[in-house]
Amino acid sequence: MSITPSSKCDACGGAVRPGVSFCPRCGKKQALPAADHGVNNNPGKPRWLIVIAACAVALFVYLFIDHLPGGDHPVIAGQPVVSDAPPAAGEHADQVSVAARVDGGDLTIPLSAVREKRIVEFEYSDGTVSVPLLAFITGEGKLVTAYRMCEPCNSKKFSIDGDRMSCGNCETQWSLNTLEGLQGSCQKYPPEPFPSRIEDDRVIISVAQIRKWQIRL
Repeated sequence: MSITPSSKCDACGGAVRPGVSFCPRCGKKQALPAADHGVNNNPGKPRWLIVIAACAVALFVYLFIDHLPGGDHPVIAGQPVVSDAPPAAGEHADQVSVAARVDGGDLTIPLSAVREKRIVEFEYSDGTVSVPLLAFITGEGKLVTAYRMCEPCNSKKFSIDGDRMSCGNCETQWSLNTLEGLQGSCQKYPPEPFPSRIEDDRVIISVAQIRKWQIRL
């Protein structure tokens, strides 16, 4: 049987067991030993475990919120609004080919063609690299330029049906305003948007931006 060591009372010298606040012999209040200061009042749950648990909860909440469906696409949110854009409700539009021109470090297409047709296709090529491209106007009037590819089914054909964009091959559909997947097997692979701007009734796209394109699969 083990015996718990005792300290001595400063006043009477009587034995005082650890953790006892008063001397049982003379009643004098005892000072808390230095080693007892900051004693963990909950030894069953060390502080580092509590910190780790809190961090894990915070990370889960962050990742969960970050991956919630819906919300603005970060590229589309920064795109310009096209004045006099055609209405979206109930409208069907197939993509139409337009000629693109390279001027210095930019590729341009006429904005009037996008405004009239609502969705147009074009190409960038320098003899060694060829990139399929797309421009369309969302139901909110935003101009969107994108890489014209649905990689899983290798489709380069798209159309607009009201507030949705449809793949011409696998018939996957995405929200026209956000490109969030709505139905179909290729929902994670809509035409990938990239930034562009409008100047003097032209859609201006940086060639350097176009050449960044990489197949997502």
